[in-house]
Amino acid sequence: MKSLSWLIAGIVLASSAFLMLGPNKTVEGEPLATPTLPVAAAPTTQIEVVPATLTDLVVESEATGRLAAIRRVEMSGEVAGRVVWRGVDNGDWVDEGDVLVRLDDRQARLELAQAEANLLKIRAFYTVAYTFDERRDNTDQRGDTTSESSERLVETDEQGDVRAATSGLIQAEQDVARAELALEQTELRAPFSGRITDLTVEIGEQIGPGAPLLTLLDTSSLMVEVDVLETVVVRVGHDTLARIRVPALDDLELTGAIEHIAPEIDPEHGSATLVVRLESHPRLVPGLFVLTTLELARFTERLTVPSSAVPVLHGQGTRVRLYAGTLGDQEGPAPLGTPVRI
Repeated sequence: MKSLSWLIAGIVLASSAFLMLGPNKTVEGEPLATPTLPVAAAPTTQIEVVPATLTDLVVESEATGRLAAIRRVEMSGEVAGRVVWRGVDNGDWVDEGDVLVRLDDRQARLELAQAEANLLKIRAFYTVAYTFDERRDNTDQRGDTTSESSERLVETDEQGDVRAATSGLIQAEQDVARAELALEQTELRAPFSGRITDLTVEIGEQIGPGAPLLTLLDTSSLMVEVDVLETVVVRVGHDTLARIRVPALDDLELTGAIEHIAPEIDPEHGSATLVVRLESHPRLVPGLFVLTTLELARFTERLTVPSSAVPVLHGQGTRVRLYAGTLGDQEGPAPLGTPVRI
């Protein structure tokens, strides 16, 4: 009990001394020092400033494919025979009409000579018979009126056709034409100018009708077939700009034009085929892998900032705000504060 009384008395004395001296006074009347706590430095942030510019925004679609010749023909023999001459090798360039392969034509020449001889014989017989009938008809027509003579002449022309058919003249002429065709088919000629590939025939080889002999490529211009999605097909036309890049040739870039657009969409894959045609280039060969870029839309003079200056959060673009700069030829600050969706 006594200790509690002493404790209360001590507290009362301490409170009285504090009130008399004040919060900043010592017993001798000197001010008390105010304790200070360390203050952390304010964090600094680096801000990179990039200019906003007016430029064209281009919407593009890229597809892959391989170069191909604009025309490709697999050539084969039309008749059976033995190869007696070959005038080309793989890689050779030929002009339209050049003879590429020749078969043994001796039998064909004999048949043509026989058909021509038979035609001469029948033609001579026909000429003599027709001349005799014509003289007889002219004798019978003496004294006829003009109208009657015209009717007889018409009848004579019809009779001439009948005589030609019954005498075998028409048949003989057809036999000669068939023999000439058979002789012509012993030679394989280039249907157009191009380059030889896939040559498989050798001299002395016996071939049959339809046997593949070689392939002719028209490389005067090249094309690339690309499959694109239906969302791209509906946005392209024959005037759509196409850029072709060839990775194997140091990213050689060329321009082309869409020559053909598939008339229907493949329902299974939701895509269609486009044919892009480009002019020939000394370094281009069919089969090269290429990247094709199609320009789907172009928006001119749009205010843009570099994509590297725009943070992307959770796969979504963010908004940026312009704070300083000029716009076009205008001097001084441009209209600012308009958010731009990137």
